[in-house]
Amino acid sequence: MAVVAGAKYDTKIGPLYAIYEKVDRLILGGVIYNTFLCAKYHVRIKGVTDEDIALAKELVDKDSVYRKIVELPYIVESDTLEGRIEGKYRTISIKDLKSGIHMVISSISTPIL
Repeated sequence: MAVVAGAKYDTKIGPLYAIYEKVDRLILGGVIYNTFLCAKYHVRIKGVTDEDIALAKELVDKDSVYRKIVELPYIVESDTLEGRIEGKYRTISIKDLKSGIHMVISSISTPIL
């Protein structure tokens, strides 16, 4: 298992694919995970570029076959990039993502076991 997170997708794509080939499971975080979600679920997340989404589609296709990426069940959508401020964020289930929605995501919440 590996955990890969970062702020820029385009600079991590090469190492990300190399790691993907070597592990049984992969957890993504940060903008890398946001980009993966945009490509897979056709949503728009602030800070994720169209170019990065296009790059991530190849990873989504690959993972549809090998299923190595662990999708955390919840994300946190925030009205501000300043963190979780009471009344200004929502926890969203990955199952509720719908094509075409626009979100500002400040962090990924931990799974509820």
